[in-house]
Amino acid sequence: MEGFSINYALIRVRLKKVSEGINMTVNKLEELSEYIKNLDIFWDGDASEAYKIRVYCDIEALMETVREFAKLMMLCDEALIMYQDNEKVIKQLIGGFMYDWKEKRGN
Repeated sequence: MEGFSINYALIRVRLKKVSEGINMTVNKLEELSEYIKNLDIFWDGDASEAYKIRVYCDIEALMETVREFAKLMMLCDEALIMYQDNEKVIKQLIGGFMYDWKEKRGN
């Protein structure tokens, strides 16, 4: 039976790219929020304020989604570390069993 191999480096590269995308999204949302704050709207009164409030609510909802996604990425990174640690332990155990088995066979 042939084992399988996991390319941890590739997984890390992909996690890093996703994290960079998250950071870029946060920066763009902050820029948008600042733009809306300084926006000179063509109308005055309640409609203008309602528009700004709605946009800020949308931006905050997007930021919350991005924060949750960032938490998910941290969990993925932690899971990857745990998986690597477990794989090391399993390899040590299998190596020990194989050594004992060979010793018993006299090889």
